[in-house]
Amino acid sequence: MITSLGGHPEWKSKARAEVRALLSEYSACNVLCSSLQEQLASVPLEAWENHTPVLDKIIRETLRVAQPHTAMRRNVGPETYIDGMRIPSGAYVVYPFSDVHLNPELYPEPWRFDPDRTECIAPYEYVGWGGGKTF
Repeated sequence: MITSLGGHPEWKSKARAEVRALLSEYSACNVLCSSLQEQLASVPLEAWENHTPVLDKIIRETLRVAQPHTAMRRNVGPETYIDGMRIPSGAYVVYPFSDVHLNPELYPEPWRFDPDRTECIAPYEYVGWGGGKTF
């Protein structure tokens, strides 16, 4: 995220402004006597979750572009089918997130960092935090 913001000063300015506004509205600390860490820690979780749309966009886009993960799961149940392909019990299924996140049909100019891009609504079009059942 820091690398992306370093190359996109307009988004860095938006993020900085959002955090400053959050601190001025929600920080329980006195700016003159507290470290930045103490000020940030005093902002309630609800404020971080519900009043940071710019940071949310930046984090989401950073995960979309820069996440090099590959999900790998072992089928421990009976044989199953994924998209018509038989997955026997004991077999592993490997899924590189880039198959979705860098798909130009879902994300035009997929390598371009654009937190304002329109979110697509296809199933599992974004797996930055994972997808499907997680239990």
